[in-house]
Amino acid sequence: MSEVQTAPEILAEPSLNTPSVGPDRLQSILSQPDALRIIYRHVASGGALIELAKLWGVKYCDVMEWLRADDSRYKVFSKALDDRAEWARESVLHELRQIGKADLRDVFDSHGKVKPPHEWPDSIASCVASCEAKDEYDKEGCYVGTTYKIKLWDKIKANELRGKHLSMFIERHKHEVTNLEDLIMASYETKKKDE
Repeated sequence: MSEVQTAPEILAEPSLNTPSVGPDRLQSILSQPDALRIIYRHVASGGALIELAKLWGVKYCDVMEWLRADDSRYKVFSKALDDRAEWARESVLHELRQIGKADLRDVFDSHGKVKPPHEWPDSIASCVASCEAKDEYDKEGCYVGTTYKIKLWDKIKANELRGKHLSMFIERHKHEVTNLEDLIMASYETKKKDE
């Protein structure tokens, strides 16, 4: 099965011969056999339709009008919106997992020196909240190395959020009321304090 075109590729094809502006450009782009599939794949993967409209040099409202003009096209677009919502949930859980599993050892080389940030694996780079680098010099002013201060996002908070999503943590509140009269009196006293 061949790979589906991405949004930029639909404009890059020399066979399109798309006009530079106007309704002819819109029609030329949207009449491509894979146009709807490209819209679906872009939106379902977290993208926005407005990005495609800008990329294609057409008005967002014109693309929406084209989608709404045909029920089957609009159903595909609606499915893309549903899939984008699922993508967003999965993306958040993935990021939280990355933070919760971050291992700072991945930023060091075999000699215990900090690797340059461009060499850090994505799994650790996405977990870095801040990174400060300070060049160090000896008494004669000769460069001796760089000191890094690396701060990761809060692992405990990330794991807590994941745990809450998985309903692992249930907050329990204990309320003791001996009788209805005590409850009414307590609410009356609270109301008096607020006044």
